[in-house]
Amino acid sequence: MTNHFLIGIESPHGRLRIRVPRTLQLPNRYLSLNLSDTPDNRHLAETIAQRMSDDLADGSFDRSFKTYVSKFLPHKPVAPHQLIEIFDSYAASRTDLSSTTHAIDFAKIRRKLHRCPYKYLSQSEHIKDWALMQLSADGAKRFLLQLRAASHWAKSSHLIDDNPFCDLPKFKKTLPAAPAPFTCCEQNLIIDAFEKSHTYAYYTEFVKFLFFTGARPSEAIALNWEHISPDLKIITFSQAVVEGIRKDTKTHLPRRFPTNSTLQQLFERIRPIRYKPTQAVFPGPKGSLIQQHNFTTRAWRTTLQALPLRYRPPYSMRHTFITTCLEKGVSVSQVAYWVGNSPKTIWQHYAGVICIQDVPTCD
Repeated sequence: MTNHFLIGIESPHGRLRIRVPRTLQLPNRYLSLNLSDTPDNRHLAETIAQRMSDDLADGSFDRSFKTYVSKFLPHKPVAPHQLIEIFDSYAASRTDLSSTTHAIDFAKIRRKLHRCPYKYLSQSEHIKDWALMQLSADGAKRFLLQLRAASHWAKSSHLIDDNPFCDLPKFKKTLPAAPAPFTCCEQNLIIDAFEKSHTYAYYTEFVKFLFFTGARPSEAIALNWEHISPDLKIITFSQAVVEGIRKDTKTHLPRRFPTNSTLQQLFERIRPIRYKPTQAVFPGPKGSLIQQHNFTTRAWRTTLQALPLRYRPPYSMRHTFITTCLEKGVSVSQVAYWVGNSPKTIWQHYAGVICIQDVPTCD
């Protein structure tokens, strides 16, 4: 519904809210009703929107929305102390975010809220202490920042009076861990272990592919045969699968990766005689997509823990490819393009990792 003064009614994720004109330059353009989109509730929303429109026409519009909340919504739809409900309502309002953010990032926050023994907004100080004590530094930061954003939204939507998370402790900047690539001997040891495994030999070609391309595991899982050129000479990375959800690559840009003879032979071994373009290049043991979490916690961890080397996660196969390329003299810009990073990222993370044996001389 849209009227002369552009008062609109929206229903993101089935929850009603009213949108006011951008020209009013309000800090929050939306009055979230936190009501499901039923005929009765939509009628109420239309009544509120009409009242707002009339007030705009005669110059009595309440920019704080308090008049409309008190008159038409006398009972706050979300109890101020129910933090999980506030977060759920906030998440429902964020229609601007991707489906993976809702399905993955917000789901992680909900799991932490369920783990936390303190459930009420009035216990905000206890929640902060719990997060800082029980979560990693980065995990606590992400958790508390999301609670601050949700509480800010709830205050702007007149669901709560104050945001108890507005003053958070200063978080120490956490530097990313330095890449920990495998040596060439360790790489061969891992591949050999998968080949000889009675339980996990199925993943051998998948592991080889990650070592030989530096692809992110999520990108390798998303590969279909339509992404491999018919002559097996070009791989197009354009998608990733994260926790079962297919999405763009991390950079949102496709990239073409040239294969060498080793990769071409790998594809020749695993390409079915008859296949569909949308068929996965590396399907899981039961034919569906590989579950990255299961691969890591079962096949990868079990295999590496039996070897005489320091355990590192699957992402270290990517680090191994990048450092190997740099040590062999491949330019930073070329490596960056192959693996879907910026040259700056390659310099920042790998300049101190590559091992050059000889100091060059000027002849």
